[in-house]
Amino acid sequence: MATTQVASATTEKAKPKAQRNQTVEALRVLSAFGIVVFHGGGEWAPLAYTGLIVFVALSPMIDANYNWERIRPTAALARSLLLPWAFWMAVYGVFAIVRHKPVLPPDAPILGVLMGTSQHLWFLPFIFGVLVVQGSLKQRVPAQTVFVASSLLAFATIASAYLWRPLALTWPVPLPQWAHVAGAVFAGTAIGIAPRAGRLAYPCLILIGLGLAILILKPVSGMTLTYCLGLPLTAAAVFFGKRLWPDSLSIQPVADCMLGVYLVHIIILSLSGLILPRGSLLHAAVAFMTSLAIVYAARRLVPATRIVLG
Repeated sequence: MATTQVASATTEKAKPKAQRNQTVEALRVLSAFGIVVFHGGGEWAPLAYTGLIVFVALSPMIDANYNWERIRPTAALARSLLLPWAFWMAVYGVFAIVRHKPVLPPDAPILGVLMGTSQHLWFLPFIFGVLVVQGSLKQRVPAQTVFVASSLLAFATIASAYLWRPLALTWPVPLPQWAHVAGAVFAGTAIGIAPRAGRLAYPCLILIGLGLAILILKPVSGMTLTYCLGLPLTAAAVFFGKRLWPDSLSIQPVADCMLGVYLVHIIILSLSGLILPRGSLLHAAVAFMTSLAIVYAARRLVPATRIVLG
């Protein structure tokens, strides 16, 4: 019986993108812009770092909220995440050589492969692992159990950040990055499953809120602002998004480009920084819009590029 259920779930189709919560999709666009601003540097970078927390939280949230009954095969996840990762590892490796920069982090040559040849590529193998684990849980564990466990882990990780974060910063890359976003993964999973959690939804989400309150009382540089802004924004988009954004106004074609923007923007930031003041909002905005235009055009004109642009 269980085998039949798993086989049936595996064949479930993804929720049509036309039915997706467009407030969530708009938040995905905003979070990607925040990441570009952060990597561009400047006075807005600490606030813009919130975009990373939202970007990470949305990945397990979207899979849990839209596609809990659909189990994506590991091979399919590898094609959508690890294949682009390998391609852009090569691209940024060449980019580093041209700029006479180290190809991999010199202090962690082995783990540095998972960090990548650019500072942002760690996200792809990390989120691949997250989604593989989440897919395995879908097959074996009831949604309510995953929800409660994710909520408890989110609370524990966020509330104790003041204890573990200083130690994590001494670990070789990309372990500090992974530890930094672990709470966002757990919270994003919980937010995604919450509509299926019944009466457990409110107390568990309040528990995550309590973790954020502790993070405010015990502030952690780089985490307090980003988590306490990013997670409520994510939850608000999920639970109230249908009221905030009309279904007739779809931002889906733009949102579909955001992984591609994430992948290419470092190169565009570097090149646009030759003519624009680095660290300015203008620099980030031009880099974001240029990246979006390139990715959008490539995906439409040469559909095969979606293999490496998401």
